[in-house]
Amino acid sequence: MVKNTNDMDTTTKRSLVFAVNGRSFELCNVDPSTTLLEFLRYQTPFKSVKLSCGEGGCGACVVLLSRYDSATDKVEDSTVSSCLTLLGSVNGCSITTAEGIGNSKDGFHPIQERFSGFHASQCGFCTPGMCVSFYSALINAEKSNDRPEPCTGFSKLTVSEAEKSIAGNLCRCTGYRPIVDACKSFASDVDMEDLGFNSFWRKGESNEVKLSRLPPYDRKNVTRVFPEFLKKDSTVGANVDSQRCHWRSPVSLEELQNLLQMEDNEGTSMKIVGKSLEDK
Repeated sequence: MVKNTNDMDTTTKRSLVFAVNGRSFELCNVDPSTTLLEFLRYQTPFKSVKLSCGEGGCGACVVLLSRYDSATDKVEDSTVSSCLTLLGSVNGCSITTAEGIGNSKDGFHPIQERFSGFHASQCGFCTPGMCVSFYSALINAEKSNDRPEPCTGFSKLTVSEAEKSIAGNLCRCTGYRPIVDACKSFASDVDMEDLGFNSFWRKGESNEVKLSRLPPYDRKNVTRVFPEFLKKDSTVGANVDSQRCHWRSPVSLEELQNLLQMEDNEGTSMKIVGKSLEDK
């Protein structure tokens, strides 16, 4: 990211191309310092993401970021804090918010239905981020071929993994027991008797009856289809400008070296924004 605009080599401009909940976006003129949260809140109808701490610590702004790797022909899925994610870094990516998981028009996802039934949401401010965090955990668990096949209606997640999946999301009013119970209800090794008060079953019913009353979970439908048009543009970096700063996405070592030489020779102030290689 380049902050000094004086005598900047503009090179070839390439617009930002990405998707939000399957909807295509192509931006040519955008301030590179714009965060993904700001874009979603003010330029799209997807308002479930919230600004709270602004430091990536509360989880209220969490979205699922999916990136296609052409070398392996696979899609990498991970959660990111949209309040810290610069818009230029999502070029070629598919973004999923809580509305993309389920909504009143297309139908709610079992995650959202179970959050409601286990009374895991009170004010609802933090709930969308929690649903996205848990959705990401379900997706990545399904990708693993080393896990045993769970019984019908359950996921490949364990109870421990279900609990940890929302560890980065803070709740201010509900209390964590119902939230954890909603997540644990998907786990392959859950003890149904360990789940607390909910609106799905009555005390004393058998585990088979309890499972039948839960909103059904189908593992085959958990993964979203990555937009085909993004696979064509995923290897192309985006260059965008504003009066205050520039964003450059070098696609070769030579391009990166040329940019770094500008910092040394012209006094241009730069900040390198790199992709984290940590699996989430």
